[in-house]
Amino acid sequence: MAKYWEIRAFDNFGAPGEADVRTIGRYASAEEALLAAKRHVRESLEEQLPGASSADEMFDRFTNFGEEPVIFEPEGEEDLEFSARTYALEIAEAVFLEASRDD
Repeated sequence: MAKYWEIRAFDNFGAPGEADVRTIGRYASAEEALLAAKRHVRESLEEQLPGASSADEMFDRFTNFGEEPVIFEPEGEEDLEFSARTYALEIAEAVFLEASRDD
């Protein structure tokens, strides 16, 4: 079987459990999976905009209500190093400012 990468998103709201996890997709390369995971983090962060009055508040809402994707190789023992929370923190200010300009 060809090697592939899978992304699963963990819901930050509620206790961890199988019901709080959903599969986002499968990707042929680590690069594709990383781009998809980053896109998912951005979308999840943007979903927190309506209740946020600052980038910090939006990030805080993300950590409580957003989804954090994890990238792994199902057929192997290799996970891709990616922290959804760190990436969300890195882009939060830009996402908030972009949304403010669109208003």
